Amino acid sequence: MTATTATGFLVVCSTWEPFTNNRNPRYKGVGRIPAYPSEYREEDQANDDYVFGGFKDDETNLIPTFARANELLSRYARSPRSFDLVYCSPEPVPAEQQAALIGPDRRLVSLGYDIASIIDSDYSSIVEDFELGEWALPYLEKLNEHGLFANQQDAVDYVAGYPKRGTPYDPENFDIVFISAIE
Repeated sequence: MTATTATGFLVVCSTWEPFTNNRNPRYKGVGRIPAYPSEYREEDQANDDYVFGGFKDDETNLIPTFARANELLSRYARSPRSFDLVYCSPEPVPAEQQAALIGPDRRLVSLGYDIASIIDSDYSSIVEDFELGEWALPYLEKLNEHGLFANQQDAVDYVAGYPKRGTPYDPENFDIVFISAIE
């Protein structure tokens, strides 16, 4: 597990429906990426474009520019669901650097730190699928109103305590990534 050095955008579902036994219903991280294939036929072409259409950088698995992310977002317009853009980075982006990323009329809103497999993976998150073991309860209490860690050290500590066996995920395959919404 490392703090990611990758930066870029993702199109994510605006609302998220937690699965059975989920301890983190407030989750607003990268795990909200639309499933492929989708249960909604109106998303088929947009999802094909997302997965195969050259929107994502081959090295980071993120959309490198705001313009390209908006272009992909517009392809979901026919879906019955709504979608948003999020920005993924190693840490919060200072206000004075935001205009260069997203233009002068928008701003990044800090959501928190996720622990997710982004590069070479499927965007799984061990914060979304929060561990059910009793050892994890103190970390669950550290999640903010967006269901993410408010500070990076809490995320590091959660990974350090994460069981290496007997869980569906190996925490060594995950990165700590800061998530920002775009307004």
